[in-house]
Amino acid sequence: MKESTAATVGFLVAAVPPALMLGLLTPISREGPDPVAVIGLFPIGYAFSILFVGVFGVPAFFLARRFRLIRWWSTVTVGFAIGVAAAFILKWPTSATLGEVLPLAITGAVSGLIFWIIWDRNRQSQIRRKDVTII
Repeated sequence: MKESTAATVGFLVAAVPPALMLGLLTPISREGPDPVAVIGLFPIGYAFSILFVGVFGVPAFFLARRFRLIRWWSTVTVGFAIGVAAAFILKWPTSATLGEVLPLAITGAVSGLIFWIIWDRNRQSQIRRKDVTII
């Protein structure tokens, strides 16, 4: 897979956890998360999530790639920061509490890790292909 394809797939898949979180944490019924509600809210959550990926994640990716800093710890840190930023942006003009920031920050970190897993698997497969062609 080409580098650009891996990055695109990584971004698209990394937007899934925040979208699922919206459905899981939105109180539609008193009984807790309803699978139908989670599925119904997923497209809305995904639209918001992909927006934050595009505005914050893509520029962070190009910056990190420029300095060869795409590592698990850097993607988790950037994802965490994007989650914190999303919490404050979505809560604006009021201030966000720790209980509102923490779920988005953790979900952002998980999304960053998912991106890195996809990115690293592609990088590792390209390294193996180069080793095979050398031999």
